[in-house]
Amino acid sequence: AVTRQKIAVVRSVATKLHAAEEAIDNAIIKLAALNGELPMARLEAGLSATVCQDAFDRSAQALSALVQCRRETVGAHAALHATQRDMGLGAHAMGDGWKIFQTDETPPLTLVQSEAA
Repeated sequence: AVTRQKIAVVRSVATKLHAAEEAIDNAIIKLAALNGELPMARLEAGLSATVCQDAFDRSAQALSALVQCRRETVGAHAALHATQRDMGLGAHAMGDGWKIFQTDETPPLTLVQSEAA
């Protein structure tokens, strides 16, 4: 039987997970904007292409690291979903936005709108 305590625990974890995912996406957006701004700033300032190459490299590496961070967080999300299912809470969508669920009972790519936690 699904207990209220299990649901409360899963919702608490889901809230923190979704907040982390959103923060990572926002950081990617901001760093991508910086990466786009750097070459424009160089051109507008009339600087040689050799100027600030180290800054370009480091900013691009930082963006790549954030994308890897996002990949790992999404992996953690999938692992937590498996745990949620193992707890008997597989039918409870805890997140925000649209999810794509594939099960043996449903055709592939069935969209299910989840409830806000």
